[in-house]
Amino acid sequence: MSRILVLALLSTAFGPQTACRTTEAPPAVAPIAVAGSPEAWARLHAGQSARLERLARFTARGSVLVDFTDDTGARLAERAEHRFWREAPDRAAVRLSKAGVGLSMTAWNGDRWWIMDESGDDVVLEIHDLGPDAGRTLLAPPLLVAMAGLSPYPEAMPADFVRIGETYRFTMPEPGVDGGPSNAVLEVTTENPQRGPRTIVRLSARTAPVRSSLTRFDSVEGRGRPPGDWALMPGRIEVERNDGEDRMVITLDRPLADGEISSRLFDLEAQIARSRPSVVRGRDLP
Repeated sequence: MSRILVLALLSTAFGPQTACRTTEAPPAVAPIAVAGSPEAWARLHAGQSARLERLARFTARGSVLVDFTDDTGARLAERAEHRFWREAPDRAAVRLSKAGVGLSMTAWNGDRWWIMDESGDDVVLEIHDLGPDAGRTLLAPPLLVAMAGLSPYPEAMPADFVRIGETYRFTMPEPGVDGGPSNAVLEVTTENPQRGPRTIVRLSARTAPVRSSLTRFDSVEGRGRPPGDWALMPGRIEVERNDGEDRMVITLDRPLADGEISSRLFDLEAQIARSRPSVVRGRDLP
């Protein structure tokens, strides 16, 4: 049941790039990129910092659609429900289910993340470290956090910060674990300091680009905060590779900031005791 979905999310999101689809020609006259000003950067940085402070701890539910091509060339699609929990800076968890039946539990805590695959006859636990480009799959919570626009902007204005019409674009290093390096950069396009990124493209010399499009922004209720102090969050996150050949669409419904979150969600030993996996891979990782 829904094994296709879990396998798709476990597959690498950053494999070799395949031939791209044919796209329409760009407009005859494109907006000209001009250097962004320090004043504009200060506004964007302040807006993103305020958003992340209000979204440091939040929960949401919604749906996940995975649409991809498998190793045989067959086109597959699957949908499930999700619950999402996040505690900044380095803890997050995602539970997938379908018709009330649990499919998987994925969590990130510090320098490792793991997935408890409950979709088959045997419960399988896979533990991943967070070295450069390691364990970066569609379901990896560190990737979801970055592609959802929840990464802090650099303090210093990037050298490639430009204004293109009403939008701004820049690149920044992909956030590492405990300040560790990553082999990728994030190309961010934004226009509203309060909304944060509108698109994010993960660029790496080793792997194919991965693009995230963020839409349907709405206020996230902050417990104990007046409505005027609520942060904005996208209600739809579409992540794609190879011009949409592999695609994942996440919706976030009824998000809540500053609510209660159980620490057991991010406790690997507690999750092992709950699910009792019969197969464990990567148990010797730190």
